[in-house]
Amino acid sequence: MLLNLNRCGIYDEGCESFEDLKKLKVLNLGFNHITDACLVHLKGLINLESLNLDSCKIGDEGLLHLKGLVLLTSLELSDTAIGSNGLRHLSDLRNLYSINLSFTLVTDTGMKKISTLNSLKSVNLDNRLITDVGLAALIGLTGLTHLDLFGARVTDHGTSFLRYFKNLESLEVCGGSITDAGVKNIKDLKALTLLNLSQNGKLTDKTLELISGTISSSLSTWYLLVRVMSDGSGFYRLDRFDLLECLQLPGVQHR
Repeated sequence: MLLNLNRCGIYDEGCESFEDLKKLKVLNLGFNHITDACLVHLKGLINLESLNLDSCKIGDEGLLHLKGLVLLTSLELSDTAIGSNGLRHLSDLRNLYSINLSFTLVTDTGMKKISTLNSLKSVNLDNRLITDVGLAALIGLTGLTHLDLFGARVTDHGTSFLRYFKNLESLEVCGGSITDAGVKNIKDLKALTLLNLSQNGKLTDKTLELISGTISSSLSTWYLLVRVMSDGSGFYRLDRFDLLECLQLPGVQHR
């Protein structure tokens, strides 16, 4: 049973009606005006597998009411007031496959609270409050296949922790602090099919050489910001990317 109420202008009033939907498996409440008061009425929906609260007015205490929804596999919390403290309420969600914490108030401390959710395959941390420290806390999640660190403040040092995620198929690291040195820690992730290194303006054609020597055969989509400071000789490496269907090189400087 699926219920999609995305962008329906819903407020807390009337949310008690959700209590009767005991067989509900998928609930989308994204982009509504609901608060923690609404989530009280969801705690009995024990068959729920997917819950979308994107851009709702919820905070840490609201997550308490999700604690018993142990069949949840997907939880969308993007652009909410959720912080690190609230994530403690999710510790029993052992079936959680995907979680989106982008544009929240979650910090590195919160990463420790989700680090025990070994079922996670997809984690979105497009969040400027996440740094190398938070990434280090996740190295036990070796089953990850998708990791979005688009806005996270990950440096070359932080990329060393990426080597623990051997199963990654999709990786986005776009905080602007990655150099060719950091790419050395990414080049051996042989399962990657999508790699986004855009907005890292310090990358050079050395990155092209590094990637072409290892994961080029598996990549089908690559977003890269390269600042070519020599004669652009690194581009001859592109002929090694056999499966490449999409390549974006915004901001390339050639001389």
